[in-house]
Amino acid sequence: MKISPIEITALEITEVPSLDPVRVFMQDFGKGQGRLIIECYGRAWSNFWAMMGTDLRSFLLAADVGYIENALHCGQKPKKVEREYLQRIVRTLQSALREASPENATMEPCGREPRPDNSQPTA
Repeated sequence: MKISPIEITALEITEVPSLDPVRVFMQDFGKGQGRLIIECYGRAWSNFWAMMGTDLRSFLLAADVGYIENALHCGQKPKKVEREYLQRIVRTLQSALREASPENATMEPCGREPRPDNSQPTA
């Protein structure tokens, strides 16, 4: 068995009226590939995009709310109320991504310790 750490960007979005805390995990694989996992009130949704043409954050900001919601439902046939609930969460995520600057510490990848001298790992 091989266990390897991964780099993710993890966000918690709170203080949204009538919405429980939203936890978001974004993983960029490079070359326009990425994974999104969203959790809210014990429910979770995820999807992997293999051909985004950009990084995951930019893709999520540019994509239509309905498209993202449909992808996160992974071919399920949710009721209208479930679709609207997830669309609200996606809109909340897009708002949070617009508000957060790239320099914001909450937008930095996690899963590894930062290097004090900003050096890159050696192979």
